[in-house]
Amino acid sequence: MAKAPTAERAASGWVAVVRSPTARANVYISTGNGPWNPSQGSYGDSILKFSPTPVKGMLQVVDYFTPQDFGYMNCQDSDLAAGGLLMIPGSTQIIGGGKMGKLYLVNTGNLGS
Repeated sequence: MAKAPTAERAASGWVAVVRSPTARANVYISTGNGPWNPSQGSYGDSILKFSPTPVKGMLQVVDYFTPQDFGYMNCQDSDLAAGGLLMIPGSTQIIGGGKMGKLYLVNTGNLGS
């Protein structure tokens, strides 16, 4: 299980949030520039899937997608979260994009981590 992001490990301030209306109250967040090291809870330029924990009101990262060129994106200030997220109605897919002008289509059942 991945560590929760903290202020020391968090990505930059662009954050887009989408809540799944059907899937166990999962929450999807895209992040901007920042360090990327999932074992340390760092998810810069990524799309994260959070699910509720047994502790009421707490969420945990359960899956994530990070573009292959995240290092380049970080160096170029090309925040993935700048374009926001959209859950495609009637599907299990989310589309998101940022300053690079690319759109990423991800399946909420398997973001790819």
